[in-house]
Amino acid sequence: MLALVLACAAYAPALVGGFAYDDGEAIRLNPVVQGQLPALQAFAQDYWHHISDAGHYRPLATLSLRWDRFLWEDNPMGFHATSLALHLIVVLLGGFLLQRLRPKSPACFLGLIFFACHPALGDSVAWISGRTSSLCALGGLLGSLWLLGKPGSSPSQQRVLWGAALAPFLACLGKEDGVLFAPLAVFLGLWCGRGRVAWAGALLGVAAAAALRAWALGAPIPKAHGAPLGHLSLLERVPQGALAWLGGLKLVALPWQISPGQEALDRASMSPWVGVLVLLAGLALGIFAFTMRKRSSLLAGSLLLVLVSILPTLEIIPAGEVFAPRYLYLPLLFAAPLSGALLYRIPRACLLALLLVWIPLGWQASQAYTSRAAYWTTRMEYGEETPMGWNALGNARLEAKDPTGARAAFDQAIKLDPHYSRPWVNLGTLTWSEDGPAAARPILERACLEGPQNPAAHGNLGAVLLSLGKPIEAEGHYLQAIELAPGRGALWRGLARALLDQGRRTEALQALDKGIQQMGQDPASERLRLKIQEDELSPP
Repeated sequence: MLALVLACAAYAPALVGGFAYDDGEAIRLNPVVQGQLPALQAFAQDYWHHISDAGHYRPLATLSLRWDRFLWEDNPMGFHATSLALHLIVVLLGGFLLQRLRPKSPACFLGLIFFACHPALGDSVAWISGRTSSLCALGGLLGSLWLLGKPGSSPSQQRVLWGAALAPFLACLGKEDGVLFAPLAVFLGLWCGRGRVAWAGALLGVAAAAALRAWALGAPIPKAHGAPLGHLSLLERVPQGALAWLGGLKLVALPWQISPGQEALDRASMSPWVGVLVLLAGLALGIFAFTMRKRSSLLAGSLLLVLVSILPTLEIIPAGEVFAPRYLYLPLLFAAPLSGALLYRIPRACLLALLLVWIPLGWQASQAYTSRAAYWTTRMEYGEETPMGWNALGNARLEAKDPTGARAAFDQAIKLDPHYSRPWVNLGTLTWSEDGPAAARPILERACLEGPQNPAAHGNLGAVLLSLGKPIEAEGHYLQAIELAPGRGALWRGLARALLDQGRRTEALQALDKGIQQMGQDPASERLRLKIQEDELSPP
């Protein structure tokens, strides 16, 4: 109960916040979330299919946002309340699991309290889109508790098999690193004396999740997307990933001034050989945990699970970020018995003072997720003055109806990196709204030049060309945009208008049909379809 109260206290500021970072794109632009497409479509496509496929298969996250949209419409407070509730349920289920494994160990529950209100988890709890971590843990814990069965009874082989399969399967539907619940399921199977059955179940669950992902996305494992270390070899990437985890350890021990989304360590300032030493230290800890399994199997298992939980972020498969604070969610959850054993040695007065400090630090970490502007302002306060940050801050100022401030932010992004396409796109659309399509055209042409793989650049230029009476040129840009982002239904609608302006009615209707397949029932597309049909029936 104390863990739940402290978690609520630590992340309460997020409840009065709005949408931050990419929350708006994940909620307002997703036709599955908006109810325009059937709920089951979440299992058949990429999490970001409506923007551009990113290799993320997270149907439970999409469905949770759809449920919030149904309950709260566009009220961000409801979305934040659900994110906090999901974290509280994870804490509660974690408590049930520890109760089964070590019912009379206050140290374990102390570690759970440490996890429940840790400030480094702000982007997993206070950020709406960050709820994927808690959804992953929720599914994994449900499967794990099913495996153990009722207290005081030995689970059957069938229960262990299906529980071990459910844990990683459900977890992977929330987030890719749900595969980490496979070793937890094996550990629980060994705890019950049914290790072989647990191994079989865990492999079955991982295989089922991989097969479902392959059916939906065409690949059984995540693909790299915008990987900063993607150009390096495996032997170069992995030490860099290990090096970044030094910053992760620092955030666990000293969670002051946590920048949202920022890597926790300036990797350029340290030698990759330090990363190699970190890997060797991890290997040594693993060997130590294995040797101590007979003295304390729970602590040994906790340490091994923490070490295994680092593997997905070691850049074995290059990812879009080398490290982010939300990567700590599962390691800190798995570490509850271990961290509790360490904290239990601290004098009670010091421990109470530490928990009291945790709360305002949680407020500070949550503050960045109260709005898009707060998010990017906070990032730049921590020295991340990047073109991406200024571009996003410009979008936030547009949402706040400050076009002058938005233009200044887009200009600053372009000044920092004139080859970055997105601020050119945003500056072009802003210029279109203020000065007309003719003034916007050269800016959007520059956006396409700098970002030939940017669907937004081609789509917006296509719209400008349409308004200037150049449907053939517009068609070419819409086709390029659709090739890059086939899930954006609005691009199909724009293509239909370009085709219609050329008198190609049948092709325009086909484009509208494909667009409706992507975004569901769309009033604008239906009106355009009706117009085409009426024009065909009207006498010449």
